[in-house]
Amino acid sequence: MILILRFHKKNKALLFYLGLFLLILIPRLIYIYTSELEAGDTYLYMRIANNIRNGCGFSASISTSGCEPLTGVYFPAYPTLLAIFYHLGLSNLNLAIFTSIVFSYAVTHLSRNLFFLTRNQGNAFIIGLLIGLSPLSLGYSRMILIEPILSAIGLFILSEIVYIYFNRRSSIYFIIRLCVLVSIGFYFKPSIIMVIPLIFCCLYILYGIKRSFIGITSVILIVSITISPWLVRGYSLTDNALGALTGYASNSPKGMKEYQDWVASWSVSEYARNFATWPIWSNSPSKVVLNKGIFLSSSDALYVKDLIQKEFDTKSYGFSEKAIREFINLKEKQLDSYNILIRLNLYFLRTVSYFTNPLQSWGYNIEIGEIIENNSIIDYIKINPSLIYKVVFKVLLFLYRIGLYLLYLNCVLSTFSKLISLKQSNNLKRVTFKSYLIFVSFALIISHIIIFPILLNAVETRYLIFLTPWIELSVISHYLIRPNEKLRIDKTPLE
Repeated sequence: MILILRFHKKNKALLFYLGLFLLILIPRLIYIYTSELEAGDTYLYMRIANNIRNGCGFSASISTSGCEPLTGVYFPAYPTLLAIFYHLGLSNLNLAIFTSIVFSYAVTHLSRNLFFLTRNQGNAFIIGLLIGLSPLSLGYSRMILIEPILSAIGLFILSEIVYIYFNRRSSIYFIIRLCVLVSIGFYFKPSIIMVIPLIFCCLYILYGIKRSFIGITSVILIVSITISPWLVRGYSLTDNALGALTGYASNSPKGMKEYQDWVASWSVSEYARNFATWPIWSNSPSKVVLNKGIFLSSSDALYVKDLIQKEFDTKSYGFSEKAIREFINLKEKQLDSYNILIRLNLYFLRTVSYFTNPLQSWGYNIEIGEIIENNSIIDYIKINPSLIYKVVFKVLLFLYRIGLYLLYLNCVLSTFSKLISLKQSNNLKRVTFKSYLIFVSFALIISHIIIFPILLNAVETRYLIFLTPWIELSVISHYLIRPNEKLRIDKTPLE
């Protein structure tokens, strides 16, 4: 009888998680089957994948006669995965389906760990469903890009962060699993290093400063050894010490680094940056758009526009030496004109635009294009009736994001006041799960902001889909898990 009850209980749990998995996966599959899959970097990944299959190696060369190795921030995992799919006779559609299966499983795994912690199956199911069907992660699931699968890896890391809270004896195995996940993520995209501060904060709260320092040092050391072969390859193929981690290598137009550095000295939004840089990447300099803005004068915009037309050679795919020197001088002139407050204002506005720009489409096919100057908005809607639906969808996405961010900000403010009082009483180990989750997710957000909007001027919306599950889980848990709810916690550390 006991065996029958155990079998029934086990199968009931299996059906529960299978149901959650399918409820997340099926809408994503419908969306994928009815959408276009290729966009932007997809074509670069496809070219690299075909070169790998044709014996050209990790190269972006159009012809196999050159086979010039590709270095920089392009890491091998995603193109190699794409090449494997092509070798098996599968298509981009199959890869998009595979990515959604991995993502759905990652959410289900997170829900399972939340159930082990809270012992509340209803809450675990609701949280998993809300994160799995979030409009902020669904949009990009159709695209052949790195970010959707990197987001799934982030969810597995989030699951480990949840797991270690209630099973604190397994710190060694926790570090090993994190090293595996971070190493895999690094081979997809090196920006995964933004989880390092998060891991440190997690270990600090649960084990104190000494063990957290030992733990994070171990993670950095193990991950460094794991990724060193690819870094050595990049270093051996470039002429500078940072060649293994710079994005301006073999497939970049000559002078692109200098030009993008100048753009980064004034651009605030994703659109200002893309309008200035994407035409250069696509070898169409006449399409560059430079408009006067808060940090860009009309005279500089006109001067650089003219410089691009005269000094960019589409045949050699690059700028002249004269243009490169001018970009360096213009950047230095621009930055020299800023005091510390203006520079902080630039970073602040760029970050705010990155998170809240109402024009962002979040991977959905809802681009509204440019309103024709000679027509009124009403006339334009008559020509393109779908515009009104796109605008409404954008507004709803914007309101959802703003509401989510405001709720998260409220959670952060209330949490940090509690953490300060716990720290003053030297009692951090009594921190609640909700406060713990807010603290580690906030560490992730800060490191993400430093890496993307500030250091790299990388402000494309797709980079945010790694963050959104962390924010959503923090907010949902804060309001869904009751303050007096008993959690299953094993606080015995493994010495």
